[in-house]
Amino acid sequence: MRKEKKQEILDFINSLHQAHKEIRDALYQKEYGVAQNMLSECQEFAVTLGENIERLEGEGCITVSYIEEYCEVLFRIYEGIYSGQNNENKIHKILKRRLLNIENSVKNDISIKREIVFFPYKASMWDSLESVYLAAKEDPGCEVYCVPIPYYDLNPDHSIGEMHYEGSEYPDNIEIIDWQRYNFEERRPDVIYIHN
Repeated sequence: MRKEKKQEILDFINSLHQAHKEIRDALYQKEYGVAQNMLSECQEFAVTLGENIERLEGEGCITVSYIEEYCEVLFRIYEGIYSGQNNENKIHKILKRRLLNIENSVKNDISIKREIVFFPYKASMWDSLESVYLAAKEDPGCEVYCVPIPYYDLNPDHSIGEMHYEGSEYPDNIEIIDWQRYNFEERRPDVIYIHN
């Protein structure tokens, strides 16, 4: 998982910690309907969080199982409030413990991957980047992309001339991504290699 995605998840978990305090406060004030609504919202957020983690990390991620347990606890507390079990401090402690399990799992069980992208323009100069590319490809902590970019001739009058794109001229063992499909602003790579 990319570092910024992991941080977004941790920020999201921090928001759930804040929601737990508001649930406790609502229970202190005997606003049981408010507390139940917040519990429902926490569950909706947790389900979305679990789906996002599973999409990014794949099925079988241990963190998702902690989220499922958290959702079960939210439901039991919701039902308990309905039947008059409203011990504010006990509920807060249970929620906090379950959420800390999720938070610790995100921190310890989900590894950070760096996205490295190579933006060569001349296939004939690829040999200067190839060894770095291949080494990065072997590193399980890296997601590596080679995105050859077009270049233009400069006309004698300093206007832009003919465009050249050499993406099909790289060795077969190099996975090429089309420069028009790689969304630089969205992907925000951690490391970029370019010629010159």
